[in-house]
Parts: sequence; structure tokens; C-alpha cells
Amino acid sequence: MLKVVRVTGDAVTLQWSAPFSDGGSALSRYVVLRQPGAGPAAAGGPSPERWEEAGRVTGAAATAFTVERLREGTPYYFAVYAVNRAGSGDQIETARPVTPKRTISTPFSYLVICSFVRSFVH
Repeated sequence: MLKVVRVTGDAVTLQWSAPFSDGGSALSRYVVLRQPGAGPAAAGGPSPERWEEAGRVTGAAATAFTVERLREGTPYYFAVYAVNRAGSGDQIETARPVTPKRTISTPFSYLVICSFVRSFVH
């Protein structure tokens, strides 16, 4: 299963589980893919021809990766597959596109802190 664990304005952090079997040969790396998911073609999900490599993770133990340099507001699909000496395994994909965006929060008042600090200084 491929999970999205963090989204920022220009990056998405993914996490996955190792394959059930390594095929009899130790995993050498994972390959992380991305695909913009905007437009009418996105309605049917990702297109097999449009995947582009977003990065590689060396070794079987590392099962997380942050895809950076994404365009804020553009939806993306992500996929990961494992590689051993025999070749590439099946890829797992995000079920829906993920849209990088800045997180927002409620306003924070610095006035309260300044007043509190001033009362201790004087």
C-alpha cells in the first residue's frame, strides 16, 4: 500500500510497505514515479505512458521518499516499484491524485506574547 504521509506547497512525502516476497534476490532499490493528474485524462486515473521518475531509494529497509519540486495546486499521481537482480516488481499507485498545497492555520497573536514578556522584564 502506498500512503501519502505529508503534503506541503511543493512536496509530497510517500510511505510504503516492502513487497511480500523479494523474489529470491535482495531488493536493491525502489523507484518512485510521478505523473501530473490534471485535465480530462485524469478522470480515468493515471496513464501508463506518462509516468516520470521522481527519485530512487537505495536498499530494502528505506520505505519512504519525499518528492520535491512539485507545482503547487497541480494534482499528481504517484507510484513505487521495487527492483532486484531479476528486474522490476509490480508497481503500487496512489488511488487518487494528490495536490501539493500550503497548509494554513488560524492567525497567531504576537501581541499577547510581547505583553507577557514585558511584564517579566520590567
